[in-house]
Amino acid sequence: MVSGDQEALLRAILSATEYGIMLTDLDHVTIACNRRFGEIFGVDIQSVVHSDVLEVRHMVEKLIPDLEVWADDLNLVYADPQRIQEDELLLLHSPPITVRRHTGPVFDDRGRVIGRLWTFLDVSSESRRRNMQAVLHKVSTIFHESPKAVYQNIVQHLADHYSSNAVLSILQGDYLHFRAVASPIVELQTARGNNYKDSYCQYAIENEGPMAVQDASLDGVLCNLLPAKFGLTRYLGVPVYQPSGDIIGTLCILDHKSQEEITDDDVQFMSMIAMRVSAELAREAHIEERVSEKQLVVEAQNTLLMVTRGVLSAMNKGFGLIGRHQDLATLVGKQVQVLKGVLGYGAVGLFVSQFEGDWAGATHSGGRSSRHRLSNLLAVPEVMGCDKTRMIPLRIVPGRTAYLALARPSEVEEETPFYTAHLEALVEQVSLVLSTNLLQNELASAYEELKSTHDQLVQSEKLSVVGTLAASTAHDIKNILSSVTLELGMGVDHPEKALESVRNHMDRFSVLAHRLLSYAKPRLVQMRPVDIDDLLNRVLALTAAHTRVTGVTVVVQPSSAISCVLGDPNQLEHLFVNLVLNAVQAMHESGGNLTVSVQDTHGWVDVSIKDTGKGISPDTLKHLFMPFASTRTEGFGLGLYSCKRIVEEHGGRIEATSQSGQGTLFKVSLKPDKESTYA
Repeated sequence: MVSGDQEALLRAILSATEYGIMLTDLDHVTIACNRRFGEIFGVDIQSVVHSDVLEVRHMVEKLIPDLEVWADDLNLVYADPQRIQEDELLLLHSPPITVRRHTGPVFDDRGRVIGRLWTFLDVSSESRRRNMQAVLHKVSTIFHESPKAVYQNIVQHLADHYSSNAVLSILQGDYLHFRAVASPIVELQTARGNNYKDSYCQYAIENEGPMAVQDASLDGVLCNLLPAKFGLTRYLGVPVYQPSGDIIGTLCILDHKSQEEITDDDVQFMSMIAMRVSAELAREAHIEERVSEKQLVVEAQNTLLMVTRGVLSAMNKGFGLIGRHQDLATLVGKQVQVLKGVLGYGAVGLFVSQFEGDWAGATHSGGRSSRHRLSNLLAVPEVMGCDKTRMIPLRIVPGRTAYLALARPSEVEEETPFYTAHLEALVEQVSLVLSTNLLQNELASAYEELKSTHDQLVQSEKLSVVGTLAASTAHDIKNILSSVTLELGMGVDHPEKALESVRNHMDRFSVLAHRLLSYAKPRLVQMRPVDIDDLLNRVLALTAAHTRVTGVTVVVQPSSAISCVLGDPNQLEHLFVNLVLNAVQAMHESGGNLTVSVQDTHGWVDVSIKDTGKGISPDTLKHLFMPFASTRTEGFGLGLYSCKRIVEEHGGRIEATSQSGQGTLFKVSLKPDKESTYA
């Protein structure tokens, strides 16, 4: 393409430049390449220019990390004759090198593309510096609450950068403890450390500066150290420092790559990494110091907590003595047992006056207890045998006096506000237990007296009721008998009329008997199916005489379905006789309407008995079913009480509602007999 001097000049330039140069035609065939190209790719340049494309690629492919990506990139470049591209290419030499690759088209004098020019420049040093800067940037941005997590991460970045083993070692006596390790070697990963005199790091620490070993196998001393025996012949270590400036260990890399030169850039890079590691170690030491201080505080708090638990446990046991029926002397002995050993008090005495001048006391030390008078308290050996004894007066019920005697051994520390507060709590607990016991005993005596008085009052009330009931019953019987005698005397001329009157008076006897039976204690309930409509018809027939005499009109509203309840027919008859008679009595002055109805409501049979009397006041309704509560001056207050008792024994409910001037409604809800009702 050129001739004469131009060719010679071009050859001289190609020979002198640091760039590897290759010229190809448009078919990728190499036209020319210089010596530096051959050095960079490790090929004979004469062979390159006399070989086809595939042969040339085969010559260099052993240096390419990823052949597929490399080939695709070449095809992309040659697909566009005018493409200009610059990038970096890693070549797998030993050690690897990085070259900056540039390619662009070559034109003839008429501007046509006739070939392609490639240049290659070794930029390994520059690439290493950039990589170091990138690692330093990553390291500077690592943050974590745990310093250990930070420096372990830094050591891993260091190992990745050098594809080597990285170790952070801390000197502890004659041993280098491995604080962080990043290594593919399992033995090194699990190693806890190394003897100081059998390590490369000793020289970095002794020299107080970086230590580089290019090839330990060539040194008569270093070759005998443990790392060299394992083939780790290359080493670079730098010291790590405390904030005070003292050396505490090293950060290092060590491997078998002695052919890769350790440069000044590496030393500076490692020193900067070590500065960051030193800062994290200082932060870790500060945290450990703070944690240690906090641990001391926690331990002290735990000690206080244990004391508090002991006090609370003793107080709980002491409060557990409340409510137990026991004499004062027994209580005092148990309370002393509870207090033994609490807050370091080895001997305890508790003295309480039974009466003025009379004392019940107990002391405890080593399991012994005894009784003493207060005048002899100072001579009690269990309490006064220690040189730290105190007498504490207790606040208990008026008229009583008590003292708590506590003794601590001389080796126990002086009392603090903390102990004083706990002691005050114990004193209050003991005072409360003693006061409660004394009050309980007094209340028990008062209760017995009240119970005796109450029993007498109840007996008197019963006698009064029985007397009143007997007088009333005798009066009713006398009236009935008088009426019967009169009717019989006047019935000579009209015997049929007299007989009818006698029957009516006999009905009055029957009603009176039912009322008396309802006051008595009910028999055992004998449950069986009861037709409620039939039962109510019998009740109304039984009370018909009363309704006629008082002018009451009876209205019956039977249930629409067959309503059978489960109950005792005799008891239920007493129940409804009482309710009907109460309703009739409410209307005896001017008559009225008595409505009896039956309804099946939500699984219950409701029987309602409503009168049109004057009604019941709200205050009276509240106590209507209480015994001896009556709205009539001549009543006993037992009828409705008896009704409520019968209903409850049947598992039912009874309630009353009333409005002044509009009468009263009683509703009784009973459980249905389902088999009879729904069959």
